[in-house]
Amino acid sequence: MLDSLIQTLSRLDKGLPHKDAFDLLIARLCKLQRTEESLHVIETMAEGGYGLNEASFHPIVSSLMMKKKIGEAWRVVDRMRNVEVALDVTMYNYLLIEYCFKMKLSEASAVVKKIEEEGLAVDSRTYDALILGACGARKVEGALVLLRSMMDARFHVMYSTHSHVINGMLRLGYYNQVVRFVMACRGKDPMLDKEIFRVLANKLVSLGRPVEAMVVLDEMRKRGMTFGEKLTEFYEQNVQNRN
Repeated sequence: MLDSLIQTLSRLDKGLPHKDAFDLLIARLCKLQRTEESLHVIETMAEGGYGLNEASFHPIVSSLMMKKKIGEAWRVVDRMRNVEVALDVTMYNYLLIEYCFKMKLSEASAVVKKIEEEGLAVDSRTYDALILGACGARKVEGALVLLRSMMDARFHVMYSTHSHVINGMLRLGYYNQVVRFVMACRGKDPMLDKEIFRVLANKLVSLGRPVEAMVVLDEMRKRGMTFGEKLTEFYEQNVQNRN
């Protein structure tokens, strides 16, 4: 059935719609966890000159990384090289994120070196992965240096990046510092402010840090942010105790 579908797509007029049809088929096969069949489509695209490029490989490697199959992901990378498709930073980011998540920092460093050697421009996800790795390795100061570099380069700082730093500081017991960090980040994105303040307040309450939690909640109240039932109850009790 797949071969019949491939033959039908092969008869389409060449060009962007032609390539898009094959890329959509690959993405669909990956969602169905049919990796080998998606690679068969890749081979057809390579042999037929159907616009194969790095984007065609993205859903395959993404699917493999979600299943933590980094060895298979590297084999797909080898296939890319065999058909003379250059890796882009997105492909390297998939691998980098997995290594940083598992705190395999030597492997992560090797990936960063490859990015640099190939002259690729890093992006927000590259920084996000490196900050995740630094925080996981309990090197929060290094993570903050990376975050500053990221901001200086005017990259978009994602919620997950802030979350990595917050969690890293809390693991080390840096309660006052994490409050100062969140306060320093406020004002740039109202939706982001609401999320990181709420998350930090909940974490501080769970960790039994009422003083720091109240500092965060006071700031939330001043900015008109909603608390949620649990935090509202905590806040009202502690306001009464404070009075």
